Amino acid sequence: MKIHIRGMHIDLNNEADLFFLHETLVYEKIKDLESLPSSDIYTKIYKKDVIIKEQELENLHKDIKIAFIGCGKFISMFLSQYNQLKKIKIDSIVEINIDRAKQNCKNSGLSEQTIQNINFSKSLDDVLKRDVDIFIEATGNPLIGTKHAAKIIKSKKNIIMVNVEADILCGKYLSDLATENKVVYSMA
Repeated sequence: MKIHIRGMHIDLNNEADLFFLHETLVYEKIKDLESLPSSDIYTKIYKKDVIIKEQELENLHKDIKIAFIGCGKFISMFLSQYNQLKKIKIDSIVEINIDRAKQNCKNSGLSEQTIQNINFSKSLDDVLKRDVDIFIEATGNPLIGTKHAAKIIKSKKNIIMVNVEADILCGKYLSDLATENKVVYSMA
């Protein structure tokens, strides 16, 4: 089945096209969903899923505390959207160059007050002791990223891997380790 959206032909049987559609919808922060063809099965499923997830998020009684490991390009893109997020709070940023991390926060539009409230550290071990719900590993270094992920999982903490290189090397091991420790291991 093919659909036509914004001048593009999307084949709903093609995994790459579905991925593109999903990323497009996420990137546009769901604002244009109503303009998509409502007869499209994927859009209907996606709309329902997004609405349910938004309601679940709004009904949470506490903020979701996150910690970033690495504060480069990917995290800067996330930070630029941070002011629109309601329930997600940055607890910590682990970075070997703390001054660069703070500058990336500032360049991404975070207020001085928000930056002051973030715990910056060079040590993952120090941050593992904090009340963080989700760690986001974004160093881009496959060996260091794998070590970080294993340490986080063994500490019974959830992790989102932005570090594709680490997932390619050890994704199955990390996924199995997460299952064993009853935590979530997910790719970004």
